[in-house]
Amino acid sequence: KNLPMWSRGFAHSCCDVFPHLIGSKVGNRAKTWFEHGDDTDSSYFYVKNNKNEIKNGSIVYVVSSDLPDFFINVFIKLPINHKIILVSGCEDIGVPYELFNPNRPYLDYNEKAMWPHGRQGLTIQSILQDDRLYKWYIQNYDLKGCNVNTCSTITIDDNIIHKLVPMPIGMDFHSFSSVRNSQIMSVITESDHFKEYMLIKEFSKVCTNTNGCRQNLSVVVSFDCHFDNTKLGLARQNMRGKVCDVFKLQNHHFNWVNRLMFQPKDSNQTLLFSSG
Repeated sequence: KNLPMWSRGFAHSCCDVFPHLIGSKVGNRAKTWFEHGDDTDSSYFYVKNNKNEIKNGSIVYVVSSDLPDFFINVFIKLPINHKIILVSGCEDIGVPYELFNPNRPYLDYNEKAMWPHGRQGLTIQSILQDDRLYKWYIQNYDLKGCNVNTCSTITIDDNIIHKLVPMPIGMDFHSFSSVRNSQIMSVITESDHFKEYMLIKEFSKVCTNTNGCRQNLSVVVSFDCHFDNTKLGLARQNMRGKVCDVFKLQNHHFNWVNRLMFQPKDSNQTLLFSSG
């Protein structure tokens, strides 16, 4: 059976090392505003490394913002004959290029915040050339090409680049389930959210063959389309402005209430979308 990609879901089901909790306020670390894994979790690399439980052949999930800690404190200290499969994702950071070259003009996307203890000589090349890295599955892959924030200048030997496997961002089954005091809907579980997506999929098949479908459609998304003139606001407009414009051009009106609700007049159908 085909199931949608969900980063937190495959972290739990496919990896030997992973955090149960991911967020900006989990664990003991006051780590800027990035999403990170719970460093007190006995299943995550912080604790498992202290107990020498990252074994040869382990599949290790690391939240992207935690990769500097993992590389410096765990990876380069593994026994030389160990091999691991690394999986990374969740936080919106380009990996591996932007991780090693952070330069966004807002918040904490900078060298000091990403690498608070310095790189200690680590480079993209040194990580990829290390035989202990057997494979690296990556969300927000950016080793080649450009995105809205960076353009990679790295050239990697073809004999090494096969280690990297880009993965799609996938679906977000956690944001709606964690919302409290929502003015739009009650909190729903991850499994109920999955069922909602399946309904959306079936409805979309009908919608493509039904005249006037768009006039009876509401869309709820978990990101804001109100952009101010701050560096962060302008950056977000650059990244998601075109998506917001699509809804506006379809004559939807919207109000910001914990999430945006795009709702045409006399709507009787609601679709839920999320940003990650």
